Amino acid sequence: MNDVDTFAKADAAFHDAVGAASHNVFLRSSVAGVRRLASQSDVLLFHGDVPGSLEVAAGQHVAIAEAVAAGAADLAERLMVEHIGTTQSQFEKKIRDRLFSPDADTAP
Repeated sequence: MNDVDTFAKADAAFHDAVGAASHNVFLRSSVAGVRRLASQSDVLLFHGDVPGSLEVAAGQHVAIAEAVAAGAADLAERLMVEHIGTTQSQFEKKIRDRLFSPDADTAP
């Protein structure tokens, strides 16, 4: 399903659950801070257009959840690092496209 609102809610729940499962107060706080930044970035920069593919992120979430459920901490860590890197690259590309594309959307 390519529903941005549904994905945003599921994404927040997934990342919050990973933070809670870590039993690490610093990680939980960091996840909450990043979630707030991502939400603000979406409103300010993307106007509801989630950068990147929802399917890619959802697939990464499933792989991470499966690794956590299997107790494969090293694999879960590697997959999460890849997920964060993918998301960062997508945000950076979206920002570059908006800044430097002559056809960039100028809507507020």
